[in-house]
Amino acid sequence: MLNTDLVYSDITPGALVIYSINYVKGFNTMHQAALLDSAGWIMTGLGNKEYENKVRVTAANFVGIVSRTYVW
Repeated sequence: MLNTDLVYSDITPGALVIYSINYVKGFNTMHQAALLDSAGWIMTGLGNKEYENKVRVTAANFVGIVSRTYVW
């Protein structure tokens, strides 16, 4: 469930964050927040061994924070 009440400044390490990426027009992606640096949040994919450091999450490309996940 996407919580649109949360804002960029609410991101914490480990949060699942949805954000837009320029090279995939019309779609968003979701990764886990790993580390905040001066350029924005460095993300990590849940199945990736390495950080997703080519694109930072910033206030400009932030979409929302996942507040709940459901498994069935």
